[in-house]
This record gives sequence, C-alpha cells and structure tokens, in this order.
Amino acid sequence: MREIHFVVILFNLFFYLSMSYYSLFNKYAICSNILLVLINSIGMIRKRSKFTYFPIICLLYALIASFFNKSSLGAIVAYVMIFSIIILESHVWLSSRYIKILFYICIGISVYYAMVSHDYVNRWLKNVHGIINPNSVSMLLLYCFIFIVFSLNYFNVLKQKNRKIIIFFMWLFEFVLVHLYKCRTIQISLLFFLVSYFFIPERLWRKEIFVRLFFSIIFWGGCIFPLIYISLFKNEFLAQIILKMIGKAVFTGRELIWARFFNDILGNLGALFIGYGSPMEFRFGHGLSMHNTYLAIWLNFGLIGCLIFYLFLQICIDEMFKFTVSGARRTLFIGYLTFMINCYCEVILQTPQSMLWVNMLLGFACNESLEKFENSEKLKDVLKICKNEK
Repeated sequence: MREIHFVVILFNLFFYLSMSYYSLFNKYAICSNILLVLINSIGMIRKRSKFTYFPIICLLYALIASFFNKSSLGAIVAYVMIFSIIILESHVWLSSRYIKILFYICIGISVYYAMVSHDYVNRWLKNVHGIINPNSVSMLLLYCFIFIVFSLNYFNVLKQKNRKIIIFFMWLFEFVLVHLYKCRTIQISLLFFLVSYFFIPERLWRKEIFVRLFFSIIFWGGCIFPLIYISLFKNEFLAQIILKMIGKAVFTGRELIWARFFNDILGNLGALFIGYGSPMEFRFGHGLSMHNTYLAIWLNFGLIGCLIFYLFLQICIDEMFKFTVSGARRTLFIGYLTFMINCYCEVILQTPQSMLWVNMLLGFACNESLEKFENSEKLKDVLKICKNEK
C-alpha cells in the first residue's frame, strides 16, 4: 500500500516538469486519486469514527443538493475527494525512506525551476511550447518549500535555532524565486507562512482554542475577502493608491466574477443555501474559474456545503490535538493554512492536479504515525546518552 501511495504522490509532482506531461495528467489526475482512496478505503472504514464517516455524509448531501441544482458528477467527486484524501493521509503514513526521497525531489524541483526562471513569464506569454502556467509553477514551489521545512523538522536536522536560520534563508530564496514567476498570491501566502512559523509563538500552536479561532478566521475570511476586494475595486482612489504601491494592476477580472456571483446568489434564497450548481451560467456564459476555493464550494453546494467542509476541518483539528503538536506537525498544519490563504484567489483544494499533495499536508498533521516516529527517535537519543555515560 505504501508503495502505491508513494508512486501516486510522485506522479502528482513529476507531471509539473513538462507541459506535455502536465496536460496529460490534467485528464487522469482525478482517476489516480480516486484509485488511491478506493485501495485504502477498507482500512479507513474499519476505524469507525465520525472522522472516517464524513465523506459518506458529504456525498449524501452533495447528491441531494445536485438533485435541486444540477451539479455535475465532476463537482460532486471533487468535493468528496477533499474529505477522502485528508482522511486517507491521516491513516496511511510514508516510511522515513520515502519521506527522504520526496525531500530530495522537492529540493531538485526547486533548483530546476530556479535554473529555468530567467524570462520564464515572457516565454509563457508568447506561448512557447512546454511552458506551464507560472502560477501553477509557483504553487508547486510553495508545496516543495513546505515539505522541505516539514522534513527538516521531522528528521530533527541540526539544533532548533540553527534549523530556523536555515529555514529563513530558504524562505527568502523561495520568495525571490516566486517573484521571478510574478505570482503575487503565492508571495502573499509565503508572507503568511513567515509570520505564522517565525513570529507566532510555538506555545500558541499547542493551545487548541487559539488554533480553532485562527483557523475559523482564515476559513470564513475566505468567503468575506471577495466582498472587500470588490469594494476596493469600486473605490477608484484606493485602487490608484494600491497600483502606485505595487507598480502593477491589482484588478484582473476576479472582481467582476465575484461581483456577479454575489449579485446573483444573494437574491436567491435556495441558491444561497444549496448553491447554483456547476451548470450556472453567471460566469459570463463560459467556464471561467471562480478564483476562490470557498466561493467555488458555495457555488456548487451552497452555504450548507461550506458549513459541512468547515465542520470537517474542525474535526481534523480534534484529531490533530489527540497528539503532541510537535515542530513537524505544526509545520504541516501551518502549511495547510498557507494554502488556505492561497485559496482566497485560487481554486486548489478540489483541483485534480493539486488536491492530493495539498490535502496531504492536513492529513499528515492528523496522523498518529508521526508521533510514533518522533517518540522512537527520542528513545534512540536517550539510549545513545545512556550508552555514552557507560
């Protein structure tokens, strides 16, 4: 099982190295993820907890909602897969050997995209063959960075103070690299990671009430942020100030999609609670992305669908606090929150190409095997000290 799990994760990463592979993977990504969940489903169901039964609950709701709003099968599958992958990753753990291999692969991917970064955006704009969207590359770089930081904490590389210095310089390298790819949303996400990892005291991350409150602000903020963004767009004076501050246009079309969404959904009580469904044509008559994960869920499954997702993530926090919130577990959770910030302007949690390795972060943060490994490492250190004393 671990081998299949590892191979599927590799596929999810390697297909980002070439546009021809990426286009192919775009068609079959969801199939590999569904296969992975199905292979491990028996072991997950045996746990018999409210955590493992949640995908069934959300599937039943999605089917009921789709009966009224005609949501597509693809939208239903993507919604259920978020829950399923997180639960899968909370039960299935990678061996230390596989984590080391992924660690080196993530370093390799970061180095590769640093080497090809020169004039990358201009080449993409000119439709040069084999060039992947710079935003997709930046998202992959963010994931690689988070996994590298997790690995350094997992294997307890160096003393904590020295490790933090190394991680800071890695963050600086990543921030500059993403700047070369001109992805502002990932840069904002990286700033969030910087503040959360370095400036919020570790003791606060061990307080459940703080984590729940912080998470709730981020989640519901994702639903409110578009309204703030729209109000800024309507205020020409503020828009000009922002333009002068960052030197480039802030409003690139998201505000029009979001404004139309709120105008339509707030005037329809049924759609407000169960969604418009995926056939909804308010997006200017063709398939534009919602550019916001929370609104994408709201669009297909309404506020009830958002609330189910929110409650599930709160249960994930329950699962996480059953164990010690170590440096590695904290990194995984902060990493997931970092992507939740990115979800303010992108749809990634339910996108086939990214749903596995993004939701894997939260699943790993809830996995008991992480604590077992850390306890075994502590025991090794104690035995080593005893041996030296003799």
